[in-house]
Amino acid sequence: MSKQDDVEQTIEKLKTHYALIESSSEKFKRMTENLCQTIEEKENEIRNLRKELADLRAEFTLSKVTPNSENQESPTSILGCGDEDTLMPSLQILEADVRQIKEKFKNETKEHRQVLEENYRLKEELIISKQAEIDLSFQLFSAKDREALVREQCANQDLEKDDTISGLNYEIKNLKRVINRMEIDLKESKSEFVPYQY
Repeated sequence: MSKQDDVEQTIEKLKTHYALIESSSEKFKRMTENLCQTIEEKENEIRNLRKELADLRAEFTLSKVTPNSENQESPTSILGCGDEDTLMPSLQILEADVRQIKEKFKNETKEHRQVLEENYRLKEELIISKQAEIDLSFQLFSAKDREALVREQCANQDLEKDDTISGLNYEIKNLKRVINRMEIDLKESKSEFVPYQY
Protein backbone atom coordinates (compact mmCIF):
# COMPACT_ATOMS: atom_id res chain seq x y z
CA MET A 1 0.00 0.00 0.00
CA SER A 2 1.40 3.38 -1.00
CA LYS A 3 1.73 6.38 1.29
CA GLN A 4 -1.10 8.10 -0.56
CA ASP A 5 -3.38 5.12 0.18
CA ASP A 6 -2.34 5.31 3.84
CA VAL A 7 -3.26 9.00 3.94
CA GLU A 8 -6.66 8.39 2.32
CA GLN A 9 -7.35 5.52 4.72
CA THR A 10 -6.40 7.74 7.65
CA ILE A 11 -8.80 10.46 6.44
CA GLU A 12 -11.61 7.89 6.23
CA LYS A 13 -10.86 6.71 9.78
CA LEU A 14 -10.99 10.31 11.02
CA LYS A 15 -14.35 10.85 9.29
CA THR A 16 -15.71 7.68 10.95
CA HIS A 17 -14.38 8.81 14.33
CA TYR A 18 -15.99 12.24 13.97
CA ALA A 19 -19.29 10.61 12.97
CA LEU A 20 -19.21 8.46 16.13
CA ILE A 21 -18.56 11.52 18.29
CA GLU A 22 -21.43 13.41 16.65
CA SER A 23 -23.72 10.40 17.10
CA SER A 24 -22.75 10.17 20.77
CA SER A 25 -23.37 13.89 21.23
CA GLU A 26 -26.77 13.65 19.54
CA LYS A 27 -27.71 10.68 21.74
CA PHE A 28 -26.65 12.58 24.85
CA LYS A 29 -28.62 15.61 23.70
CA ARG A 30 -31.79 13.54 23.36
CA MET A 31 -31.17 11.90 26.73
CA THR A 32 -30.68 15.32 28.31
CA GLU A 33 -33.91 16.63 26.78
CA ASN A 34 -35.84 13.60 28.07
CA LEU A 35 -34.39 13.93 31.56
CA CYS A 36 -35.11 17.67 31.65
CA GLN A 37 -38.67 17.01 30.55
CA THR A 38 -39.08 14.31 33.22
CA ILE A 39 -37.68 16.64 35.90
CA GLU A 40 -40.02 19.42 34.79
CA GLU A 41 -43.03 17.09 34.88
CA LYS A 42 -42.10 15.84 38.35
CA GLU A 43 -41.54 19.35 39.65
CA ASN A 44 -44.91 20.45 38.25
CA GLU A 45 -46.53 17.49 39.95
CA ILE A 46 -44.82 18.43 43.23
CA ARG A 47 -46.02 22.04 42.89
CA ASN A 48 -49.57 20.85 42.28
CA LEU A 49 -49.44 18.53 45.28
CA ARG A 50 -48.03 21.27 47.50
CA LYS A 51 -50.79 23.62 46.37
CA GLU A 52 -53.34 20.89 46.96
CA LEU A 53 -51.88 20.26 50.41
CA ALA A 54 -51.94 23.98 51.23
CA ASP A 55 -55.58 24.20 50.10
CA LEU A 56 -56.41 21.16 52.19
CA ARG A 57 -54.78 22.66 55.29
CA ALA A 58 -56.65 25.93 54.69
CA GLU A 59 -59.94 24.04 54.45
CA PHE A 60 -59.16 22.17 57.67
CA THR A 61 -58.35 25.44 59.41
CA LEU A 62 -61.55 27.00 58.08
CA SER A 63 -63.60 24.01 59.17
CA LYS A 64 -62.34 24.40 62.72
CA VAL A 65 -63.43 28.05 62.82
CA THR A 66 -66.74 27.73 60.92
CA PRO A 67 -69.43 25.46 62.37
CA ASN A 68 -70.37 22.57 60.15
CA SER A 69 -73.71 22.73 58.40
CA GLU A 70 -75.63 20.04 56.64
CA ASN A 71 -74.86 21.53 53.20
CA GLN A 72 -71.15 22.12 53.87
CA GLU A 73 -68.92 19.77 51.93
CA SER A 74 -65.95 18.14 53.57
CA PRO A 75 -62.42 19.13 52.51
CA THR A 76 -61.95 15.71 50.99
CA SER A 77 -65.04 16.04 48.78
CA ILE A 78 -64.11 19.62 47.85
CA LEU A 79 -60.60 18.75 46.79
CA GLY A 80 -61.38 15.37 45.34
CA CYS A 81 -58.36 13.76 46.98
CA GLY A 82 -57.15 12.18 50.19
CA ASP A 83 -56.26 13.88 53.43
CA GLU A 84 -52.88 15.24 54.54
CA ASP A 85 -51.68 11.81 55.66
CA THR A 86 -52.22 10.57 52.10
CA LEU A 87 -50.72 13.60 50.34
CA MET A 88 -47.53 13.89 52.40
CA PRO A 89 -46.13 10.45 51.49
CA SER A 90 -46.93 11.07 47.81
CA LEU A 91 -45.17 14.40 48.01
CA GLN A 92 -42.13 12.87 49.70
CA ILE A 93 -42.00 10.08 47.11
CA LEU A 94 -42.13 12.59 44.26
CA GLU A 95 -39.42 14.73 45.83
CA ALA A 96 -37.26 11.62 46.25
CA ASP A 97 -37.92 10.72 42.60
CA VAL A 98 -36.83 14.19 41.49
CA ARG A 99 -33.67 14.00 43.61
CA GLN A 100 -32.89 10.59 42.15
CA ILE A 101 -33.49 11.79 38.59
CA LYS A 102 -31.30 14.86 39.15
CA GLU A 103 -28.54 12.67 40.62
CA LYS A 104 -28.82 10.30 37.68
CA PHE A 105 -28.71 13.24 35.29
CA LYS A 106 -25.61 14.60 37.04
CA ASN A 107 -23.85 11.21 36.97
CA GLU A 108 -24.72 10.55 33.32
CA THR A 109 -23.65 14.07 32.39
CA LYS A 110 -20.34 13.57 34.19
CA GLU A 111 -19.85 10.16 32.57
CA HIS A 112 -20.71 11.50 29.13
CA ARG A 113 -18.36 14.45 29.63
CA GLN A 114 -15.56 12.02 30.53
CA VAL A 115 -16.31 9.97 27.42
CA LEU A 116 -16.28 13.10 25.27
CA GLU A 117 -13.03 14.30 26.83
CA GLU A 118 -11.46 10.89 26.19
CA ASN A 119 -12.77 10.91 22.61
CA TYR A 120 -11.38 14.39 22.00
CA ARG A 121 -8.04 13.42 23.59
CA LEU A 122 -7.79 10.34 21.37
CA LYS A 123 -8.89 12.42 18.39
CA GLU A 124 -6.17 15.00 19.07
CA GLU A 125 -3.54 12.27 19.44
CA LEU A 126 -4.76 10.63 16.25
CA ILE A 127 -4.72 13.94 14.38
CA ILE A 128 -1.20 14.74 15.61
CA SER A 129 0.15 11.30 14.67
CA LYS A 130 -1.61 11.26 11.31
CA GLN A 131 -0.56 14.84 10.60
CA ALA A 132 3.03 13.76 11.18
CA GLU A 133 2.48 10.80 8.87
CA ILE A 134 0.90 13.05 6.24
CA ASP A 135 3.80 15.52 6.54
CA LEU A 136 6.23 12.63 6.10
CA SER A 137 4.26 11.41 3.09
CA PHE A 138 4.37 14.89 1.55
CA GLN A 139 8.11 15.02 2.23
CA LEU A 140 8.53 11.66 0.50
CA PHE A 141 6.39 12.85 -2.40
CA SER A 142 8.46 16.04 -2.56
CA ALA A 143 11.68 14.04 -2.48
CA LYS A 144 10.41 11.81 -5.28
CA ASP A 145 9.38 14.88 -7.27
CA ARG A 146 12.82 16.40 -6.78
CA GLU A 147 14.44 13.12 -7.79
CA ALA A 148 12.27 12.96 -10.90
CA LEU A 149 13.14 16.59 -11.70
CA VAL A 150 16.87 15.88 -11.33
CA ARG A 151 16.55 12.83 -13.55
CA GLU A 152 14.69 14.87 -16.13
CA GLN A 153 17.35 17.58 -16.00
CA CYS A 154 20.09 14.97 -16.36
CA ALA A 155 18.26 13.40 -19.27
CA ASN A 156 17.90 16.81 -20.91
CA GLN A 157 21.60 17.48 -20.33
CA ASP A 158 22.44 14.09 -21.84
CA LEU A 159 20.33 14.96 -24.86
CA GLU A 160 22.07 18.31 -25.12
CA LYS A 161 25.45 16.56 -24.88
CA ASP A 162 24.40 14.07 -27.53
CA ASP A 163 23.29 16.93 -29.76
CA THR A 164 26.58 18.74 -29.14
CA ILE A 165 28.64 15.62 -29.88
CA SER A 166 26.61 14.93 -32.99
CA GLY A 167 27.16 18.50 -34.14
CA LEU A 168 30.91 18.28 -33.50
CA ASN A 169 31.11 14.95 -35.33
CA TYR A 170 29.32 16.53 -38.26
CA GLU A 171 31.77 19.45 -38.28
CA ILE A 172 34.73 17.05 -38.04
CA LYS A 173 33.36 15.06 -40.93
CA ASN A 174 33.00 18.22 -43.00
CA LEU A 175 36.53 19.32 -42.09
CA LYS A 176 37.94 15.92 -43.07
CA ARG A 177 36.10 16.15 -46.35
CA VAL A 178 37.56 19.63 -46.95
CA ILE A 179 41.06 18.41 -46.01
CA ASN A 180 40.77 15.41 -48.34
CA ARG A 181 39.67 17.70 -51.11
CA MET A 182 42.61 20.02 -50.47
CA GLU A 183 45.04 17.08 -50.51
CA ILE A 184 43.62 15.91 -53.82
CA ASP A 185 43.91 19.41 -55.27
CA LEU A 186 47.49 19.63 -54.03
CA LYS A 187 48.45 16.33 -55.68
CA GLU A 188 46.85 17.39 -58.92
CA SER A 189 48.69 20.69 -58.89
CA LYS A 190 52.02 18.88 -58.29
CA SER A 191 51.44 16.51 -61.18
CA GLU A 192 50.79 19.42 -63.52
CA PHE A 193 53.96 21.28 -62.42
CA VAL A 194 56.88 20.92 -64.94
CA PRO A 195 60.40 21.75 -63.63
CA TYR A 196 62.38 24.46 -65.53
CA GLN A 197 65.26 23.08 -67.79
CA TYR A 198 68.58 24.95 -67.82
